[in-house]
Amino acid sequence: MSRNESKKKLIIMSNIPDENGWLPINYMIELFVKTLNIHITRQEDVTASKFQKFKALIGNTRTRDFNAPNLLIIVRSMGDLDGLVYKVRKNKSKYNKVAVWVIDSFWHDRISKFPFNKYVDNFFVMTKEDVAFYESKTGVPTTFLGWGADALLLGADNSNRKIDLLRIGRQPECWNDDTVNEKLLSENNLIYQGRPPESEQAKEPFDCSGYIELVKNYYSHAKFVLAQSNFADTSIYTHPSREYITARWTDAIASGCVVIGCQPLTCSTYSSFDYQATVHIQDFENKTVFIEKISQWKDTTPKANYHMALQNLDWRWKFLIILNTFDLVSEELNQDLTKINNILLKN
Repeated sequence: MSRNESKKKLIIMSNIPDENGWLPINYMIELFVKTLNIHITRQEDVTASKFQKFKALIGNTRTRDFNAPNLLIIVRSMGDLDGLVYKVRKNKSKYNKVAVWVIDSFWHDRISKFPFNKYVDNFFVMTKEDVAFYESKTGVPTTFLGWGADALLLGADNSNRKIDLLRIGRQPECWNDDTVNEKLLSENNLIYQGRPPESEQAKEPFDCSGYIELVKNYYSHAKFVLAQSNFADTSIYTHPSREYITARWTDAIASGCVVIGCQPLTCSTYSSFDYQATVHIQDFENKTVFIEKISQWKDTTPKANYHMALQNLDWRWKFLIILNTFDLVSEELNQDLTKINNILLKN
């Protein structure tokens, strides 16, 4: 294999768990590896001992082999990373460039004193507000990617929708009872869809068919999606002082829906959405306001939101940023981006 051929290689290592809450990310990873025609290494959690961290601290900066493959590590948060980076340190010159994509990058308190700048060339984060903090804390160049969706393959712009309000994920107590919600909307001649059931299909590990069913069978048939800021409910696993979006927003918008509820106004990614993509209701306990807004649905909205997602949210634009960082090119990715641009030009 020539030097140029070798430099084109990319290894993806992920410790994202095989759990329903992580299905959108696991789907994204599968989309990425299929686009690049490569395999993924599923890595169980690895913990670095204090002695190993000390060795990393006093050790030399990793030697890069320009003929070796590049490595992308995908983790839930920075708390998962010490052990994985120590594995990189043990392999020393096994890789060319090494980058880390941190999904829940808002957990700043999980960044340890591990000398990441000796072993990592670039961090990718999901929120713009994280970029400066990561660079200051780790000494590693950091790039904003943001949440995305597969708008090209799973998106929808149809205007004929049978569900007026689709509930997705956690909700504040006043919206958590689907029976009560359904009764309220029914009394106002509206159709409510409670939390969609999990797929009953027998699944192989990391099979994302249930996620695909959710998007195609529910999102694409809904006008509004009920999704609210992490500040609106009492969940103990969400961040107590940082607002953020998740796949509920991007999948909904790519499917042509409008996200309604108390919105994460302080999240810069949310602020970048076009005005017709969301409806913010500060007083989320006032359900009369929800009914009024839902009744104002416009048939032109799905197309506008779908196009916005194609242009700004599709995962493939994030993939392109990553490949540019590694100085890599994917013909299949370029073809998909051409398809997206052609759709946008035709409409």
